[in-house]
Amino acid sequence: MTPPLTLRSTSLLAVLALLPVLALSGCGGDERTAAAPDPSPSATFVPESRIKVSAALPQGFPKDDVPLLDSPVAAASAGEPGSGYAWSVVMQPAGDVEDVVDDAGDLLDEAGYAAGAKTDAGRLQVRRYDNDDYSVSLTVVGTETGTSVTYLITEK
Repeated sequence: MTPPLTLRSTSLLAVLALLPVLALSGCGGDERTAAAPDPSPSATFVPESRIKVSAALPQGFPKDDVPLLDSPVAAASAGEPGSGYAWSVVMQPAGDVEDVVDDAGDLLDEAGYAAGAKTDAGRLQVRRYDNDDYSVSLTVVGTETGTSVTYLITEK
C-alpha cells in the first residue's frame, strides 16, 4: 500500500506538475517581447515570450548527453537565458506509468546520471537525475488517454 501523501509532498507534486506549464507560459515579466513568428507550421510561440515550442528537439539540445525515450516529441522548447531551465521535452510514449518511468530512468542511469529525489503518487511520478553537466527532472503522468512524459533539463 502506498503511504498517504502529506501536505508537503502534495504541494511539491503540484509545483512540479505545473513547472512545465509555467516555464512555457512565459509569465513573470513585462520586459519580454514577442518574437517574430516562425513560418513553420509545427512551431508555436507563447504570447509575450521568446520561447518557441515545436514538435522537434530545439536547436542546441544535448541529445548525445541526455538520452530520451524512443518516442515522438509532442512538444519541445529551449528556455531563455535566466529562465530557470534550458530545455523542455514532452512525449507521449506507449506503456503504463510504471514502465515508462522505469524505461526513462534506465536510460539516464546507463548514461551515468545519478538518481536523486523521487516521488511516487500512482499515476504521477517524478524523478530527478544529475550528472556533472545537467540536471534532468522527469515527470510521468498517466491519464485516461495515455501516458505523458515531461523532461526539464538544466545546465549546471
